[in-house]
Amino acid sequence: MWLESSLPEEAPDIDVILFGRNGKSLPQNVMSLENEPFLLHARGIGEITKASFVLLDSHLKRGLKLQNLRLKDLDTKEELGFQTAERWLFGEDGSETVTELAAIRPGRAPLNEVLYSVSVYTGTLPASETDADVFLTIFGENGDSCKRQLKSGSSPTVFEKGKVSIGSLVYYVPLSCDSMSSHVRRSLILIIC
Repeated sequence: MWLESSLPEEAPDIDVILFGRNGKSLPQNVMSLENEPFLLHARGIGEITKASFVLLDSHLKRGLKLQNLRLKDLDTKEELGFQTAERWLFGEDGSETVTELAAIRPGRAPLNEVLYSVSVYTGTLPASETDADVFLTIFGENGDSCKRQLKSGSSPTVFEKGKVSIGSLVYYVPLSCDSMSSHVRRSLILIIC
């Protein structure tokens, strides 16, 4: 993998997980943000569909502007591209903990970005509210979304007793040609007692 991005003052600790049609790789440390190739192991996952970058240490002061990302299969010599124009790792403000990028292959439609709106209904039992970080993972045919903190805008969501809190997260899924659009919205509902 070759990854080039803007460089922060301190190098963040980042893992990458490759998702394929038959599974996903183990998390592997991103060794360079300076367009120097580094080796990733992805045996047995099948054709790669997306890459998820996971920020392991505390939040960044600013996201990492993505300039270039390429992946080459050393067995087949196939080279994959990723949409990097106007993309940031971990959001422009550095408040996200996961960034997913769909692999681009010639002659094939990449996975599409779906924005999930998450409504969380908090119960009315004593001590049912929380300001603790709440995380969600969406599982589907194309792997999972990795563990994501529910947020409302760029702030963590506060779950108040007897209220509905709204958050969102982005996940990549394949869509048929007749349902293609630049952004698709889906909703999830969670109940916390």
